[in-house]
Amino acid sequence: MDRRRFLVGLAGLAGCSGNSYPEHVEAVTRSCSEVTHRTDDMLRIDVHCHLLNLPDAANAAFVNRHFVPEDLGVQGVVGGALELASSFAGGAVMSTADETAMLVAAQRQNLSAADFCRRMTAAQAGMFRSTADPANIGTGNGRVLGFTSNKNRNAALMMAFWPEVDIFMPSHVDFAEANLWCYAGVPEPVCKPSVDPVRELSDYYMNLNLATRGRFLPLMPFHPRRFYEECREKFGTGTNIVPRRKEVRCIRAIYDGVVNKGFIGVKVHPTAGFDPFQNDRSACPNQPVLIRYAGQSELSPNEKEIYDLGMRTLYEVCAELDVPVLTHGSDSLGVNIACTRRDPDASDGQKGNPLNWANSSKHWTQALESPEFANFRVCLAHFASRFHDHVKNNDGAYKRKAAVEYEDPATREVLRRSAWLGAAMAHISAHRDRGDMYLDLSHMVELAYSSAVEFDSKAKPNTDGLFNLGYTPDPTYAKAFRKFLEENDYLGKVTMYGSDWHMPGVSKTGPQYRQLIERVLPGHMRKNIMGRNAARFYGLEKGARTRRRLEAFYRAKGLVSEHDIPWMRKIDKA
Repeated sequence: MDRRRFLVGLAGLAGCSGNSYPEHVEAVTRSCSEVTHRTDDMLRIDVHCHLLNLPDAANAAFVNRHFVPEDLGVQGVVGGALELASSFAGGAVMSTADETAMLVAAQRQNLSAADFCRRMTAAQAGMFRSTADPANIGTGNGRVLGFTSNKNRNAALMMAFWPEVDIFMPSHVDFAEANLWCYAGVPEPVCKPSVDPVRELSDYYMNLNLATRGRFLPLMPFHPRRFYEECREKFGTGTNIVPRRKEVRCIRAIYDGVVNKGFIGVKVHPTAGFDPFQNDRSACPNQPVLIRYAGQSELSPNEKEIYDLGMRTLYEVCAELDVPVLTHGSDSLGVNIACTRRDPDASDGQKGNPLNWANSSKHWTQALESPEFANFRVCLAHFASRFHDHVKNNDGAYKRKAAVEYEDPATREVLRRSAWLGAAMAHISAHRDRGDMYLDLSHMVELAYSSAVEFDSKAKPNTDGLFNLGYTPDPTYAKAFRKFLEENDYLGKVTMYGSDWHMPGVSKTGPQYRQLIERVLPGHMRKNIMGRNAARFYGLEKGARTRRRLEAFYRAKGLVSEHDIPWMRKIDKA
């Protein structure tokens, strides 16, 4: 990542950059009166999206850890500047408790989708105030990216941008940072031990589900670091942890979310340096900088042991409840890359085989194939790191390396699957009858860009404006990806649509992302990938355990499933 992009990214996260993306303003401008759910005979489910904003995480700690070189002086300056900027920008954002109160009020008033849109887009305060003009809700005073927007406003924008999507599945992500400041001994007001961020946000997402008549079906979070700290706080580090491990707060929260609050799965985020199956070999520290520079560069043997226990406990709980996990299947953003990209089997202990790195899809495969976790299933986001063999030409534009598979004879440009994708495909192919590993298409902006050129879609407002992330503006990638799916037909049964909105690349691409991805898919796979696979994976089909739980949940809240929850009728007909 070059310095300019890095600084723009930091400013964007803090809410200071100009990220209104005027090239698609016209395309996203809608009247709230048009937000009524559009429907046709295709079920559409976005399995990977986000509503998070600045108050949802310890943002300075997150940016320091993931993006800033490991130099205490640099981290102190950047982290301090970010904290100041985000505090200024975040002043426009409501507390989670206040947003939840808005949702409860919306339920009492039985707001229609259009009224919900008007109410939530007009609620933004401060310098980033969202205009109350219904003809301009798409831009909201230039704020398309949502880190400085209320979560309710972000949800309303998703409904406006994609009225044809039947279900959004926002991930409640726990980076285990916010109240780890408490574990580190930092005093109040930085540490707020009375606030349980997991419970507070799970109450928010429960009420969003109800206020939108099931349009938002959320995923609970899990983080083995939180599991470790809560075990240590409650049980110490003795052997009595094992028989009582399901009493830990973060595990009980998953039970509560799934059984009582309308959650349908669990999201884990691997940038935290943990491993799905081999923490004794691959786990790395993911702690606030003040701890890391206190001399701990490796997790202790006890930490690694309890990380493994936490992940195994998660799999047991998911199998017991019959809900899946959404994660990444590669090193993703990476934390402490020198550690997470070690290969314990390499002679020099460095690099080696990516499948031995932390959080590899090989390790997820090992978890799935362990007989103790029967009925456990996982989705690897971003198509398991997709096709990573890209190189720069002399002019700085990205071109794909020449290879033997999926080569376009005219341009010699190809797709070559990453090591992580190759491992995932091997497992999926060998266990087609089990259906325990899926992939999603979230944040594949390079595919959307290529699709825009291939189809020359009038839905894209400005083709030139789409190609500013270093991707080559030609249709080769889209054509090669379609051929890839056709030649690996079994992937059509385990691939799901996802957007990763409102992450910067997808926000930049705009509301046409869904259309551009959908048009790339082979016709005979389109309905499965856009919705049917997700309905099966998440247990939303009639008679499935999650569907039965949701029906009971809605009844208890005064909603009649068959009448009030539109996606149920649609799935039953799909």
